[in-house]
Amino acid sequence: MNQTLLNVLLLFLFIGAVILLLFYWIKKNPAHCCDCKILEKKSEKFAGVNGKMVHICNIVILCEDKIIELRVLDQQSFNALQEQDKGRIKYRGNFMISFKKSILP
Repeated sequence: MNQTLLNVLLLFLFIGAVILLLFYWIKKNPAHCCDCKILEKKSEKFAGVNGKMVHICNIVILCEDKIIELRVLDQQSFNALQEQDKGRIKYRGNFMISFKKSILP
């Protein structure tokens, strides 16, 4: 019984450490919003360790006179983006959170 209790306590300690690291990363990398223009879409496919295909999607944006390369985690969002699109992007670190295309007449 003591071994089971020790395992449960170690599990809670590990989960707590993961949550603290996640909060630290979020605090260290706040979300940024800016108006931008998509300059380039990059997509790479390669075979992973277990033989499955891995798809990595990146976009290059021009945001407030800075060129930034961001990773897009959602394949559908990546497919919906087009080069030369303008809009408002939200990103954290080097990961895109959302992109809202601006509609001009």
